[in-house]
Amino acid sequence: MILSTIEEALDTIEPRISWKDIANAAGITNSALSHFKKGTELKFPTLLKIAKFIFKNKYFSTFKSWCINFQQPMNIRYAMEFLAVNKLIDELEELIKKVLKLRPNQELVEWTKAYKIQIMYLRREPTAKILNEIRLFSPKSVEIKVLMNILDASCKNRFGDYDSMASVVDGLMDTLDEIDEDFVKESYSIRVKELLAYVNLFTYNKPEVARSFAEEIISSDFCATLTAHSYYIVGMSYLFTNYDECLGNIMRYRESLILLGREVDAKIVDENDLPFINSVWRKHNERPVTSDISEIAHYEAMLGDKQVAIKLIDDVIAKEGANGFKLYYKGLATGDKSLFMQSIVHFTKQNGKFYANLPYQYVKDDPTFAPIANLLLNG
Repeated sequence: MILSTIEEALDTIEPRISWKDIANAAGITNSALSHFKKGTELKFPTLLKIAKFIFKNKYFSTFKSWCINFQQPMNIRYAMEFLAVNKLIDELEELIKKVLKLRPNQELVEWTKAYKIQIMYLRREPTAKILNEIRLFSPKSVEIKVLMNILDASCKNRFGDYDSMASVVDGLMDTLDEIDEDFVKESYSIRVKELLAYVNLFTYNKPEVARSFAEEIISSDFCATLTAHSYYIVGMSYLFTNYDECLGNIMRYRESLILLGREVDAKIVDENDLPFINSVWRKHNERPVTSDISEIAHYEAMLGDKQVAIKLIDDVIAKEGANGFKLYYKGLATGDKSLFMQSIVHFTKQNGKFYANLPYQYVKDDPTFAPIANLLLNG
């Protein structure tokens, strides 16, 4: 299947490329190439290089189908990680089913069990259920132990347990040195750096540190999905300091989502992130076109009719409950500093300290609220 896909591409892609070009790009010998043509499966990193060389920025859709058809145990392990880190849930489930039908060795069984837990996380099953599965699982390989720690930290991030998440993440970098398989080691390292970027930006309110981790991921060009997420982190790290850098990187994130076939996520950027950023920077010329009522209220509170904003936010809070953003938007519309203070409390408890900068700017000089706000943000 892989060989036939390449042969078809050689007949159709312009400008034309040859097998010699492929061998040079992948760094393999003529002998290895000859064995591949006769049915020997090349190593995962080599096949990934070939896919990127032939199909350029459209390699993703082709390579994910190759992953499902790998036969060598090491390639299968690598494919599970590739599919997981790129959030290709259906393909990962299909690969696991195929592997289990082949009566794999005990090592592969352990990997399939681990990546079933990964699928639970990707499908956003209850966090407590996932953490319980991790607790009950006792893997033998160091790779899977590290993966379970990564998932544990990711669950804590989703659950809002930032201090516990940070302690897990901080201990992971040293453990990575125990992994021998280069592809898995690099992938897990990138995953940990993503967690460090998130925790430093949203939890610790350290945008420069977060940006440095995200830029490392981007420069590695290791994983299209994690690169996309890193553009988001870089963009948001400039939310309060540089509109052009903020918007430019968010648009790169959006473009990456489109290339990955994640149109639903790209729509979230259009309906949530872009209206939000433009309202923060007061860049709207007219009310944004979005189904997000909160962001319409944000616009009205900043640049439009404050009474309309109050009505919209009150309706949303009545239906969905309050959060840091909604209280902040209502504070903008009413000028009530106690709402800004409530917003800071919500942000520091639920979203981390970064977004608390939004309401903080309105109370930082207030003699009543500033001491409490400073304690929440800096204590």
